[in-house]
Amino acid sequence: MANSDNVYPNLFIIGAAKSATTTLHEALSAQPSITMSSMKEPHFFSSLGDDYQTSRLIPTINRQDRYLRIFNFNERSLYVGESSTSYLWSPVAANNIFSYNSNSKIVAILRNPVDRCLSHYWNNVKEGFENRPIERALKEELHGASMEKYRSPIYKYLEFGLYYHQISRYLQIFDKNVFVLIFEDFIQSMNETVVELLKNIKVPSGNIFVPNIHSNARGLPKHRVIESILRIPSARRIYRGVFPQSIRQGIRSSIFKQVKQDKVSKFVLNFLLNYYQSDIDKLKTLYPAASKWNQ
Repeated sequence: MANSDNVYPNLFIIGAAKSATTTLHEALSAQPSITMSSMKEPHFFSSLGDDYQTSRLIPTINRQDRYLRIFNFNERSLYVGESSTSYLWSPVAANNIFSYNSNSKIVAILRNPVDRCLSHYWNNVKEGFENRPIERALKEELHGASMEKYRSPIYKYLEFGLYYHQISRYLQIFDKNVFVLIFEDFIQSMNETVVELLKNIKVPSGNIFVPNIHSNARGLPKHRVIESILRIPSARRIYRGVFPQSIRQGIRSSIFKQVKQDKVSKFVLNFLLNYYQSDIDKLKTLYPAASKWNQ
């Protein structure tokens, strides 16, 4: 598609996974001059659906005609956007987005990678995708999983938090059209953070509406049948298409039992701290606010 100011979508929330991208997606949807996609996480530009194991677990869109249907194009919309957390770590997404629309605005929200890794793991447990102890899951990511299903990108607990090279890739391609938020600042001062972002991408910031943050409480499936259904992409796609986020929250609370996160051993915690330290140090040269992760 030709590069033009009139090409949509032109706004992309690229991740990171488990870093409040759903809340940011909804906050931007509330703005009169921004239209966000009806389906979050289409993963169109990352080619995530090309991976067989991943396509069996999560809904993706591979065809452009289907992709464009998730947008409600509006003449009032200054921006039309979508959110796919695979775009941040994908080696091909940045170039694919640029080829589609070089004028796109790129928004990333980055979370302390240790916290992000743990949240990612527990979310997979909640969704019924993961039953390995965390020590084994991390070890197999580093040294190669024995089972083919665990080679899917959705099990890249460690890799997804290596932000420096991921963000650098976008900066090299989109330059000043990349806007990075820090998750911890967003959670603490969401209204101010959203207003600042809107100002930076030149959206009128009057009458800003920002929804309340709803924590995604961890849970385990109460029934194996439900766990099996959750693994079917078509069922998950219908579920997300029929029910809005507010209703899905209620449904999920009724079909999942809430569980407390097991304590992570000092060994795992120290391993994660050491694993990410070098990457955090490099990221701080681009975004000094990341230094709070060392506190």
